[in-house]
Amino acid sequence: MDKFWQALTYLLPSGFAWPRDPNSTLMRVMRALAGALSDLHEFTRLTAYQWQPHQTVTRLAEWEEATGLPDACFAPTPESVAPGSYDVGAVPIATFTRATPATYYDRTGTLKTAPIDAPRYSYNPSNLSAAPLLLIEDAATNLLRYSERFDNPAWTGSLTRTANADTAPDGSLTANLIAGISGVPVLIQSVVATATSMNYSIYTKKGTRSIARFLLRNSTTATNFAALSFNYEVGVGGSGWTVEALPDGWFRLSYTQTTGIAVGNVVTCYAGCTGGAELTPADTWMLWGAQLGPVASSYITTTGSPATRAADICTRFPDQAKVDALRRKLLLSRLRGPVLAYTDSSPSCTDAIVAICAWLGYVATVQYNTPFRCGQRVGQRLGALDGNLYVTVTIQSTQFRVALSRVGDRLLQGQLNGGELACYLKRVVPARYQLNVIFV
Repeated sequence: MDKFWQALTYLLPSGFAWPRDPNSTLMRVMRALAGALSDLHEFTRLTAYQWQPHQTVTRLAEWEEATGLPDACFAPTPESVAPGSYDVGAVPIATFTRATPATYYDRTGTLKTAPIDAPRYSYNPSNLSAAPLLLIEDAATNLLRYSERFDNPAWTGSLTRTANADTAPDGSLTANLIAGISGVPVLIQSVVATATSMNYSIYTKKGTRSIARFLLRNSTTATNFAALSFNYEVGVGGSGWTVEALPDGWFRLSYTQTTGIAVGNVVTCYAGCTGGAELTPADTWMLWGAQLGPVASSYITTTGSPATRAADICTRFPDQAKVDALRRKLLLSRLRGPVLAYTDSSPSCTDAIVAICAWLGYVATVQYNTPFRCGQRVGQRLGALDGNLYVTVTIQSTQFRVALSRVGDRLLQGQLNGGELACYLKRVVPARYQLNVIFV
């Protein structure tokens, strides 16, 4: 734009009536005109590029219409979204399912429950001014019973409990005021470990007691896994614990134990006060929403038995830039008119298929059976000349991983899933050949 503005000012007459001060009205008008001319010039320049098939974007659909594209074998397919938290605009959802309700934080920091098959756009309770994140989680289980009620037989120890003492993080009146507690442990719940890692979390709020302690214990060693001394006044936690500040004075405390737990062990959860001191009848302490499970997750409510939240199964539309790049590649191939050199049934016919696979981004080897004859070498395939072509394709991919992959996923996953290659080869290879495509 500066060049156009400079050119326009040079065309003006000289004199006091034609000031060159950049802040003058005349120069601001000239700058506006220069911006319009610059935009027109850039549009014209890019228009010329759009008629070049290797870099067209806005004219891609017209090119495809003229060449019989798009190709049905290369239709964009939704991509699976791995577990995690994502910026809302970064994941254009194609499909989403979840077989159970699930919790999330809304824009007020209140814990809410999303219904079945509803995506969760969760806010950070410690920074509600930040944009929400799309929450995608694998399945998780809360092994603790009566996660929101400590006035029931599932929780043992000498406790005096008063229910409905305060508003809980989900907005309900189910928080528990713990008062008049004596003895050790203050609060205990035993479960059988089902994995080699455990995460313990609980929602808690300061009453008259400012210091509290949480710990996990293994039944086989009778030693503490971890302990937390938490000072509500300054909001700091013990080593390895995550302290999440919530509105209205609540905190969510979380700890994950990854060593020392074996399948079959009993894990015991304690809550008490620091330094061995127990709560007196004059002390108060509010607890709500306890959870124990193999992995850290969003909160899961339980009653008389453990509860499992189903996995979020989400797919996103593929990146448009990648889709356009593939469309241009197909367009160039169609314009060049690829020809397969099948003059006879000699081994040279396999070279064309290897070239096609390489053009589509695959490394492939192609073989077919040949009858035994003199002069053949060790390692050559033998058999009848039956017209069967064996295409072995290497896919650059990631392996199936526990807790990352899901039921129904391919054992090997990559950007190209191979389906489009098999579809395309079956259409372009002469009908007298039977294709056998193997992916490794």
